[in-house]
Amino acid sequence: TLRRFAGASRRRGAATDAFSDLEHEMWQRGATAYDAGFGPLTSQAAPTLVDAALGGLDATRATFLDVATGPGFVADEAASRGCEVVALDFSSEMLALAEPLTRKHAKLTLKQGDAQALPFADESFDAVTVAFGRLPEW
Repeated sequence: TLRRFAGASRRRGAATDAFSDLEHEMWQRGATAYDAGFGPLTSQAAPTLVDAALGGLDATRATFLDVATGPGFVADEAASRGCEVVALDFSSEMLALAEPLTRKHAKLTLKQGDAQALPFADESFDAVTVAFGRLPEW
């Protein structure tokens, strides 16, 4: 569940904040290169990640959060199965790459936000994935 994320932003120190700022800047500049270079691998992993996250849940009734969504490969897979999906990323450039998915899937919403301070109440989703995002060591 999302309970383990509760309070994460309160435990972040100055060094973590500086690293997060640097990482954010890198993803802002490198979104297109990531999509072209690493995207094919992410898209191949998406069905397995969604299977594991759903764990047998009926996808057509499931709420699904894809953290660090990037170009949205995992979110696309979950939405294709009928999940109501929120795709979260801290990079507006990554979300711009995922934006066409919102026209493809009526039940897919993009949201800019920080994985270290999720803007959702605990237990808001039935399934959560973080495909290739970095989360802090809590």
